[in-house]
Amino acid sequence: MPLEIQTLLDLPVATVPTRSGTRTLVMDLYLPEASGKHLPVLIYIHGGGWKQGTQYRPPFKPRLFDDGIAVAAITYRFSHEAPFPACLQDCKLMTRWLRAHAGTFGLDPDRFAAWGISAGGHLASLMGTTRHLPDYEGTCGWQEFDSSVLAVCTTCGPSDIRRTAIDPVPGEGMVTLCSDLIGGPLHDYPERAAAASPVTYVSADTVPHLIIQGMEDPIVPAYHASDLHDLLLATGIPSHLLLLPGVGHDIPPDSLDRPVRSFFLPFLKG
Repeated sequence: MPLEIQTLLDLPVATVPTRSGTRTLVMDLYLPEASGKHLPVLIYIHGGGWKQGTQYRPPFKPRLFDDGIAVAAITYRFSHEAPFPACLQDCKLMTRWLRAHAGTFGLDPDRFAAWGISAGGHLASLMGTTRHLPDYEGTCGWQEFDSSVLAVCTTCGPSDIRRTAIDPVPGEGMVTLCSDLIGGPLHDYPERAAAASPVTYVSADTVPHLIIQGMEDPIVPAYHASDLHDLLLATGIPSHLLLLPGVGHDIPPDSLDRPVRSFFLPFLKG
């Protein structure tokens, strides 16, 4: 029988500065009620081109909760509110807050992972490649807690913003979206584009990745997936690449359930 799920919506985490004032970041927390304490946590980062989107109704199947995994669907500042790295700093802030409140919610602070789709996939990959880099932690609270994760899944997430600037076919709307992300014209700020690219930070400290990509994605070209995968393997980092023929940018949730669950279970439940 499936577990009952306790859903805590719009939990306020922190108030962060924006160009026009402030914004309160919130998260939705899904807790399998019958599974006891020390729940592993999957942090879900929504997409929306870094400019829109919501944490509501993440694309999870019940079996994830049946395995006794808590899910934290988080929010972050959009590009019109603050340029990169604000969105990444917010994801790390959310992770630190979860560790700080692990005892309150029955979470296991040693078993955190991250999954994102589209812009959220980009941020999830950065969560796994920028571990222990102080510039991306931000200063909005809970600095004494760790923001690291054990593994990440990026689904249709851009991995090389700098290549977008020189690609003759960069993907529909990608130049504008990436320019907004870095706070200036993409072609004029190659150093900012590199700073916002997960491929820039791949090192021996990077965590294992699952990379899922639709081969017919009109927004994020498939090389973002294959180049990141090849770089991870060349660096000695475990990487699993799942290319979906005939699939575009919006991957059906049913196609994600099995590979995402199979990838994360050894890290979160092993």
